[in-house]
Amino acid sequence: MKNLRLHNTNADQLDYRRDGRYSEPYVGFIKAENEDEDNQTFYNKKTPNRITIYLKEGTTLTILKGRNYSDLSQRKGEEIVLTERVNVLDLDTDYPYRFNTKEGKDNTSNIEFIDLYEYTYRVIPNKLFSECTSIESVVIPYGITSVNWNQFEKCTSLVDVVIPESVTSIGGGSFSYCTSLKNLMIPDSVTEISSYTWLKCTSLKHIKLPSKITETPLYMLADCTALEYVDLPKSLVKIGNHTFANCYKLKEVDFPEGVTTIGQYVCSDNRELEKVKLPSTLREIGDSAFNTCHKLKDIELPPSLTKIGVACFNSCKKIQSIVIPSGVTELHAHLFNGCESLSSVTFHDNITKIGQNAFSFCFPLNNIRIPRNLTEMGERAFYQCSSLTSVDIPNGITKIEKETFTNCTALTSITLPSNVTKIGERALFNCKALKELTLPQGFTTLEPYVISNCHSLTSLTIPEGVTTAKYRAFDSCTGLNTITFPSTMERFEGYVMDGCQKLTTFIINAVEPPTFGDGLFRNCPALTEIKVPRRSVQKYKDANGWRNYASKIVAID
Repeated sequence: MKNLRLHNTNADQLDYRRDGRYSEPYVGFIKAENEDEDNQTFYNKKTPNRITIYLKEGTTLTILKGRNYSDLSQRKGEEIVLTERVNVLDLDTDYPYRFNTKEGKDNTSNIEFIDLYEYTYRVIPNKLFSECTSIESVVIPYGITSVNWNQFEKCTSLVDVVIPESVTSIGGGSFSYCTSLKNLMIPDSVTEISSYTWLKCTSLKHIKLPSKITETPLYMLADCTALEYVDLPKSLVKIGNHTFANCYKLKEVDFPEGVTTIGQYVCSDNRELEKVKLPSTLREIGDSAFNTCHKLKDIELPPSLTKIGVACFNSCKKIQSIVIPSGVTELHAHLFNGCESLSSVTFHDNITKIGQNAFSFCFPLNNIRIPRNLTEMGERAFYQCSSLTSVDIPNGITKIEKETFTNCTALTSITLPSNVTKIGERALFNCKALKELTLPQGFTTLEPYVISNCHSLTSLTIPEGVTTAKYRAFDSCTGLNTITFPSTMERFEGYVMDGCQKLTTFIINAVEPPTFGDGLFRNCPALTEIKVPRRSVQKYKDANGWRNYASKIVAID
């Protein structure tokens, strides 16, 4: 089936049927006398609601149970060979007809032409032409008011579509998976477009949306991998979730003034997207809206913005600088994760939360000013920000979470607030340039690898209140020569000081010898003295594990 011309005639355009089968003229669609020009009811005086299918002679057709083919209604379930070229499908029942059913899909290749000139409803039934894979072009007749749900889905040969100005709505998935669709005319009479409309139309390069729609629906143009340009109307208020997701060739999007919401995954994985213009009316950007837009470089967040969703700019590798608007108070998880070119972020003091991985793998990021009113900073918030040189944590922070500054290899100084109650596992792991560190009182446990691989530290004092040093807490601090533990120490777990090659002096103020973990001083060849309280010298020399270093145990001066 190469052509599907869904056409009608006005009352003054009487004609004969194109095959000359009838000698009398047909009436077609005419205007009812009681209707005005703007609200027409179309009907046919002779044979209302009828679709004519032209088939090749000799076509084998299975009449399915429940279908009502008017001239074959007594032979349901039988296979018959058509001897005439015309078979009439009567749509007077409410059954959801399809020309291409699963049971009879092979018959669609034998359909030469479909004519709706005797069809008088304003709406064509759902899925009527779904999977008619030989349709190449569609002209929908004036009088039809809605292109219904899944109307032409998977019509994989469909190239051209013309929609008349009588249409006001386009149903969900109506042209989805039309992988050959290139030319599409949508009139401004359309005010509503439903979800998945042009999903996976992989040949569609450009589209102009009608001027009266206020929202782009879910997955409207998702996976249109050839789409290069989209013209968005000024009437838009909301951009729905996944609208342009996976449109690999889309390089620029200009969201018009009036848009207040950009939904989730709107432009995610648009690998060629370079520039986005956001309107001054924008208030919210959804989760992962621009996730993995590797080439996105030019973007300015408007002052009107109050919310930026999770992973919104995740892996936008070309963004170099960003200014956070004053109305945004939370920077959610993975917000700028993997922004490998981001060197400058301007915060404001209204920000209270930085989520986990918010700035991880932002390699050039340096000299940031942490907001003064910050109360929460998530795990790996600045993971592997390898150009970060100094950080001043505000007093509202009480926990330094797991791996917050892991692999910040250029970090030379960090100021921790006095009310910190927890420093998480690997929080300062591999901060190779860190030269000084003052730990506040208030926490009780040194977590695994918490300050390990900090090569530039030369001395460190652990505050009173700490009772436990966990596995490899100071592993491979190769420049450390002196470390002091408080009187509250009760337990050293395995390999706490392993690899501290320059460690010469180990001071512990606990009167009772703490539990001695395996490999506590493994690979500490420079260790010369273990200083303990004078009255406890003999206790340490007799205690399990400590006795192996009895010759190095001396009294604190």
